[in-house]
Amino acid sequence: MKPGQALRWSLSFLLFLPLLAGLVLGALAWRLSSGPWESAFLARQIERAANAEGGELRLSVGRAAIAWEGFHGGSAPVEVRVSGARLTDAEGMVAGALPDAAVTFALAPLLRGTLAPATVDLFAPVLSLRREADGTVGLDLSPQQGAEPAPADTTPSALPQLLADLMRPPEERAAHTLLRRVRILGGRVSLRDAALGATFHLREIHLTLLRGGEGGLEADGEAMLETIGADGIAKRLPVHVSGQAEGEPTSVNLRLDLPVLRPPELAAVLPFLAPLTMLDAPVAVQASLSMDGEGQVHGLGVALQAAEGGLLRPAPGLELPFDALEAEALATPDSLILERAMLRLPGTAGQPIEASAELQRRPPGWAGRARLNLGELDITAIPRLWPTDLAPEAREAARLALNRGVLREAALLLDVTTAPDLTRWAVVGGRADLVLAEAEVTPPGMGALQVAEAAVSASLGPGAVTLEALHLDLAAPAEGGRATRLAATGAARFAEGRWASEVSLSLNDARFAELPRLWPEGVVRGARDWITTNITTGTLIEGRWRIGVSANDSLGEVQLEALDGEANVEGATVHYLRPMPPVSGVAGRARFARDGVVVETRGGALTAEAGGIQAGESTLRFAFAPPGQPDTAEMSFNLSGPLTGLVTVLRHPRLALFDRRPFPIDVRAGQFSGRLQLDFPLLADLRTEQMQLRAEARLTQGRVASLLLGRDLEGATAELTTDMQGLRGSGTGTLAGVALRFGVELDYRPGPATQVVSRETLTARPTAAQLAALGLDAGALLRGPVAIEARGERRRNGQASYALTGNLRDAVLAFPPLGWEKPEGSPGQAEATLRLNNDQLTSIEGIRIEALELALRARAVARANRIERVELQETVFGASRLVGDARAGARPNDPWSITLRGPLLDLRPVLGPSTPSSERPAPTEGQQPPLNLDLRFDQVLVGPQREIFAVQATGRMDTAGVLRQATLRGRTARGGGGFEAALTPGRGNVRQVRAVAEDGGAVLRALGITTSISGGRLALTGQYTETRPGAPLSGTAELDNFVVRDAPALGKLLQAMTLFGVLEAMQGGNGLVFTRAVVPFVLEPDVLRVNEARAFSASLGLTAQGRLLRERAVLDMEGTIVPAYVFNTLLGNLPLVGRLFSPERGGGVFAATFRAQGPPEDPTITVNPLAALTPGFLRGLFDLGGEPEAPARR
Repeated sequence: MKPGQALRWSLSFLLFLPLLAGLVLGALAWRLSSGPWESAFLARQIERAANAEGGELRLSVGRAAIAWEGFHGGSAPVEVRVSGARLTDAEGMVAGALPDAAVTFALAPLLRGTLAPATVDLFAPVLSLRREADGTVGLDLSPQQGAEPAPADTTPSALPQLLADLMRPPEERAAHTLLRRVRILGGRVSLRDAALGATFHLREIHLTLLRGGEGGLEADGEAMLETIGADGIAKRLPVHVSGQAEGEPTSVNLRLDLPVLRPPELAAVLPFLAPLTMLDAPVAVQASLSMDGEGQVHGLGVALQAAEGGLLRPAPGLELPFDALEAEALATPDSLILERAMLRLPGTAGQPIEASAELQRRPPGWAGRARLNLGELDITAIPRLWPTDLAPEAREAARLALNRGVLREAALLLDVTTAPDLTRWAVVGGRADLVLAEAEVTPPGMGALQVAEAAVSASLGPGAVTLEALHLDLAAPAEGGRATRLAATGAARFAEGRWASEVSLSLNDARFAELPRLWPEGVVRGARDWITTNITTGTLIEGRWRIGVSANDSLGEVQLEALDGEANVEGATVHYLRPMPPVSGVAGRARFARDGVVVETRGGALTAEAGGIQAGESTLRFAFAPPGQPDTAEMSFNLSGPLTGLVTVLRHPRLALFDRRPFPIDVRAGQFSGRLQLDFPLLADLRTEQMQLRAEARLTQGRVASLLLGRDLEGATAELTTDMQGLRGSGTGTLAGVALRFGVELDYRPGPATQVVSRETLTARPTAAQLAALGLDAGALLRGPVAIEARGERRRNGQASYALTGNLRDAVLAFPPLGWEKPEGSPGQAEATLRLNNDQLTSIEGIRIEALELALRARAVARANRIERVELQETVFGASRLVGDARAGARPNDPWSITLRGPLLDLRPVLGPSTPSSERPAPTEGQQPPLNLDLRFDQVLVGPQREIFAVQATGRMDTAGVLRQATLRGRTARGGGGFEAALTPGRGNVRQVRAVAEDGGAVLRALGITTSISGGRLALTGQYTETRPGAPLSGTAELDNFVVRDAPALGKLLQAMTLFGVLEAMQGGNGLVFTRAVVPFVLEPDVLRVNEARAFSASLGLTAQGRLLRERAVLDMEGTIVPAYVFNTLLGNLPLVGRLFSPERGGGVFAATFRAQGPPEDPTITVNPLAALTPGFLRGLFDLGGEPEAPARR
């Protein structure tokens, strides 16, 4: 063969070898996929590999086959199936039959010809375990299902070493050291427990054991747990089996997870779980077994979980609901250990209660100690955690006391006992350490406390509670400030049906608003109720008490057995008698004793509604009364401050002193100092008649508004005493500058409608000016002082009367218009009685004034404090005799109607000489009531030996005192001489005046104007153009056919003109007869002005103009006198030359000018002699028509 050809054959063979190998492997795979390929050679190889290292036992394999399910099972490996395997000892005796198995081998050793199992599947193996009384567990592999297990002491000694090898990482050190997985399919395990006297079977086991990369075993699978009950019936439960083995030395832990069942169902299968019947809930249980590689059991544990919640009944009568429960326990023959328990109660916001316990076997059962640790727990759950047989009274109190809050820390140490079967649990003692935060608690007999933080340490026992320490910090006030701190220790014991306790208590920075919650209700109930109700603000500091109390089994009927303590008070507000104004800002010290409480205070002030009354050193004493009687209070306050505040206190409705009538006066200012005493029983429904009140006060600088005539009493100083029956007081003061002395008595007692409830007296000596300041302005009627005394009384029906008397001896009474005066020192007396109904003036009775030439009797009728009518009765006033009345209008602004009647009215002072303006009283400011006047008198005296008769006058005056309309009629003689005058309104502000008289001379003589004119008919017209007091009257007076005689001024003028015939006729004859006189005038209060007045007769003519000063009666007139008036007038009518001799109006051809100055009765007359010879048209050249400057007196 050629080399090239050989190369081609060689390459072709090399390419054929893989193809041939593939064909061989494919044929082998096809064969194995159709079923196992049994091989005796393989069986022997397995035996040689298993027995290569020697040992006490040898393996023999009945059959071995190769199987592969590659075409059916995907990537399944090639496995060797072994059956009929046995273990024999050195003598050939069968030590145990092994189940059928399927084995896969590690590839690397296999390529080297070594069989090293990688996985093993055991089919229906049977394993028997025996737990001896000492806890030793032995293994026994049976050759077939149902065979009796070997005794525990025949357990192969190679098992521990096998387990130890498997705890290491896989390696090629031995045939079994590369083992990675063992599966048990359909096996059975039996355990005979000598300690519990029971046999347990696990059937239908499907278990996988996996070896980790770092060594160790993990087991997981399912099985059916079976036990035989006392009734011989098998009870079966599906379980989950798991476990692990690890470490050196080997530690083995096995666990069975039972299905979620109720404890009675579990106890039927596993009797040793009978204690779980205290749970009424679906429970998942895990049973665990811990042992070492030698088979020595270290512990038998049970873990349970009730995730769906339920009830826990640890003892009869105690049911504890929960949301979740977890527990892990370990049992030995002589001990029970609860390693961990978690209980999540409803409402605990997910915070669990953790517990542990350790019990020892102590005949007749078990005894030990349990520990409970509570985290963030809602305190309302605490009563549910509290066993009913552990101080049940205190448990109930806790249930009522815990309202809300968080228990941040709680450690409970309980001494417990239980029956041998772990039923009928009992707590025989314990200790609690609690930390509470942000809570509200209500201790027995106390109110709800808002707690910021509290720490409590207490021990409990049968019939005894010991409070080892309590530290309580209440929540800080919302308005700021320090939080209340309370500390206490004490002990309570229950004996003979009652609790007896003794507590030492300290309290600091306690606000009185919190005191109702801190002070137990049964401790000195009366004082507690009053103090906690009526001291509303302030702080108790440095309080220390020792208190002994007793109570019945339900903590009711609390009795005080001992009390001793004291506390300081700051910034307190004391409601001494609700709802009266309280005293605020009080400081002091309170002392507590068995018989009462005494609070000594200093400082403080009544609240603003009482006007800022200040409190000095005061005492509040509370006396504890025997059972069945109310406690009593005695309070004594030293008070001072504004008088208005005292009035506010006295008139308060709570005292009921003025519930039937108002307080009689309106106090506006002043100060007082005094003492208030209050005594009353401490009753919730205290009535006024059960109280005793007494107050004594000294008043200074008091001011009472509108005490009299709308004026205030000022600068009052008084001494007052009041109690529940009445008030008495007296003092001094000033009223509108008038010094006075007063007294008052008030009767608070109930009585009939006619009962006198108050009496007042007042004495004063005011002057006329002071009375005017009071509004009693008598003007010129009164001067000097008047001694006044007033006595009044009020009745319950609202009626009141005040008797007024006045001594006028030192006063001067005068009525200038009528010329009457009572001099100082002459006797005089005045009196009147005011009658009121419900503080409304109804009448003034018995008005009487008696003095020199004055006797006045009157009465007045009023309605709603408004005088409607005044009646004058038999009044004598100087020479006047009159009666009459004055009536008010229907409305307040309507005019008064005044009617006066009488035989005689003396107006001589009115019509006398004018008063100088400097001496006139100033006009009254403001408005006066409008008046309608109606006067009728038989005789009116108008001057010395001057009178008029049958006078009738009507008039209407406005609020300014201006006469707006009037009529006047009368006679100058009893038989004749009638005259009339009228004032009527015109356009705008004009008032027209008209007057006529039959005898003008008599009217002028009656009015005191002149006595020189007789007869004549008088007519006057005029008008006022303004409506104000003192407005001028302008008009014209005309007098016809009158006679002038004995006129001094005219006589002197005629004498100066040497007209002796005319003079003699006027002075001594029948008088000078005038035909007519026309006098234009302007009348003002101070002056009468005459403009171009003229009068003439056949023998004489006169013109005049000028003024008469009315104040000083001074005349200043000038004019022209025309002798032979008729002759001079005729010359002016001559033809041609008449114009030369024509006189001026009222003058003549030959006339003289004159001027009269001085008093009317004796004036100075000045005549210009040249004017007498000068014709009228030339008289002006001598300037005689003007007003001369000061002519020489002549």
